[in-house]
Amino acid sequence: MENSGKERKHPKYCEKQFGHLKVPIEGWRGVHNGNVMIEGEDPVAFTDLLEYIEGDLLNELLPQVYL
Repeated sequence: MENSGKERKHPKYCEKQFGHLKVPIEGWRGVHNGNVMIEGEDPVAFTDLLEYIEGDLLNELLPQVYL
């Protein structure tokens, strides 16, 4: 997965300009055996995705919210 020339570890679920998750997620295939499945993406462990949201993503977005 790529993001502005850098490889992303997680699928892209929303666009920054919207400021929220895009629902329904395009290509959504559900959660199977603990992995989030999205068409055209590698499976991502649900627990890894939650850790990413709680850690890196939240830390990146909070300064933008509280400007």
